[in-house]
Amino acid sequence: EAQVPAGGNYKFQDDLTITNTITMAKASVSVVILDQSGEYSGKGFELQTRYNIDGRHSYDTALNTALYKELAEKLDLVIQEGPAINAKTYTITLAEGYKDLQNYEVTLQTGTLTITPKQLTFTWPTVTGGVYQGENPGVTLTGNEFEGFVDGEDYGNIESLIKIVYSGTTNAGTPYSGDTVPAEAGSYTVTVTLGEGNYTLNAGAQAYLVARADYSFTVDINGWTYNAYDATANAPSVSG
Repeated sequence: EAQVPAGGNYKFQDDLTITNTITMAKASVSVVILDQSGEYSGKGFELQTRYNIDGRHSYDTALNTALYKELAEKLDLVIQEGPAINAKTYTITLAEGYKDLQNYEVTLQTGTLTITPKQLTFTWPTVTGGVYQGENPGVTLTGNEFEGFVDGEDYGNIESLIKIVYSGTTNAGTPYSGDTVPAEAGSYTVTVTLGEGNYTLNAGAQAYLVARADYSFTVDINGWTYNAYDATANAPSVSG
């Protein structure tokens, strides 16, 4: 209420109204969302409330002050891409409502959610190797070699991602590497790897030997006569 000092030379007229407009700007705050991580579980990841407001952690008692408490109650963390289930990286941001806060102008730095693949346990089947031009079976997997799947999943979830690779050197000194069983006799290793997905594998390697084939032959030297050798008629013959 406006008043004139008593005893002065002026007074307000009875119907005089004085108005003024006060503009209150929004408070500027910086919100930095902290990164989070978890292992693949087959279920959607549940975000923790973890962010900084003007450098103070969301779990800091400083947020209990009237200013930050009011603001924090209006900030909801969400995953930008939707439910985070599969192993990969996602963006953590704020629900759209933060742009419409009445008293705050929020500068946002998003965070990253990383879902890592789940490690499987692998037991090697019996690796017997093979023989050149003979039995050479390679490594066959049935699915029983793998353990550690999340509930509701099994070998069928990774079968298409499995790769068996043979590498080594033939007995003739030629390097070899491929996903087919080596045909040439030589010393090799075999590895089992898993492509990118919700599981990871560290199977190591096993030795795989392709042995030389047994070879037998006979030499026919019949028909020789002492001191009467004929290079055409009496030449030795080899068979086998």
